Amino acid sequence: MHNNETIFSKTRNLLGHIKYRSKVNFFRYLASQINLKNKDYSKDNYKLNEVWKKSLNEMRNFGITKLPTKIFLPFDINKNDQIRTTNDELKKITSQLKVDSNLPNPNKFGFSLTLLDINSDFFLKKIFTKELFLLIKSYYGKKFSLRNRPHLRLDLKEFRKEEKEHNYFHLDHCERQVHMVILLNDLDENSTHTQYIPETNKKNWLFVNEERKRKDFQELVSKYKEQYGVKKVIGKRGDVFLFDAGNGLHRACYGDTRGMIKLMWAQFRKYAHWDKNYLTKKIETNEKQGFIELSDKSLKELKENFWDKEYFNLVNKP
Repeated sequence: MHNNETIFSKTRNLLGHIKYRSKVNFFRYLASQINLKNKDYSKDNYKLNEVWKKSLNEMRNFGITKLPTKIFLPFDINKNDQIRTTNDELKKITSQLKVDSNLPNPNKFGFSLTLLDINSDFFLKKIFTKELFLLIKSYYGKKFSLRNRPHLRLDLKEFRKEEKEHNYFHLDHCERQVHMVILLNDLDENSTHTQYIPETNKKNWLFVNEERKRKDFQELVSKYKEQYGVKKVIGKRGDVFLFDAGNGLHRACYGDTRGMIKLMWAQFRKYAHWDKNYLTKKIETNEKQGFIELSDKSLKELKENFWDKEYFNLVNKP
C-alpha cells in the first residue's frame, strides 16, 4: 500500500512539473524522449568502424563519450595574456577558421567568446565527418539539427568575479541536446571543466521538476552521484567529447583557464524557452547567434559526408 504522503508528494511534483514544463512546451519534451528505431545507421554502405561504434554505445549507455579522434588548432592557449595572443593566433589561420570578431574583454564570469564561421575548412574537413553524422543520427534515431552557431570560448580564472548557476547539476530542458566540446588546452581536475553523471541520460524526467536549485531536485542529484559517480571532461589539447546535456545531469566546475570550441545539436529550436515565432523575429543579436548562411560550396562538401541541408534547418537563415 502506498504511503499517502508519498502519493501526495508525487502528485504535487507532477503538477508543478507540468506547469513549469508548459513554459518550454510539454509535448516537445515527450516527443524528444522517443527513439522507436534504436538502430545503428549506415549510408551508402558506409558504417561506423569498431572504435566509433564503441563511442556510440558509450553515448547510449552513459550519455557521454570521448571520441576516437583528435582535433587541433595550430596553437595552444597561452598562459599569459590569453585574449590578445589567441586573437593574434586566430588571425594567422583565417584560411582554416574564420571568426566573427576578436575575442572581447571577459565578462564578470571570466568568459570571452567569439562566434565561428561554419563555412570554414576547420568545420567542413574536421568536424562534419561521416563518422560523426552516423553516430549522432544513430543516437537520436530521427531528425536533428545543429542548434546554433559554433563558438570559441575562453574561461579565464583571473577575470572571474562570480560563478554562473551552471555550477549546479542541471539539465538543458530534458530535450536530448547533444554537446561537442573540443579542448584547446590541457585540462586537469583543477581546471574549469564539465562534470557529468553517467547513465542519467536514460532517466525519464517527466515526474521531476528539474529547476536546478530546488531542494528535492538536488537531493535526487546527490542520489545519482552516489549511484553512478561523476565523469570529468578533462584531458589533453585536441581531445573531443560528446555528451547528452539535454537529458543528462551535468555542471560546470570552475577552476583554472579553459579554452574550448563548442557545438550543439537538438531536435527543436530552443533558446532558454521555446518561441514559435523565433524564425520570424528580426532581432539582430539573436540572428547573429542563431543563424548561419551555408555557401553552395559548403553544402556540396557537407552532403558528401551525409550532412544534408536538413541537418542545419534550425540555424540556416530563412
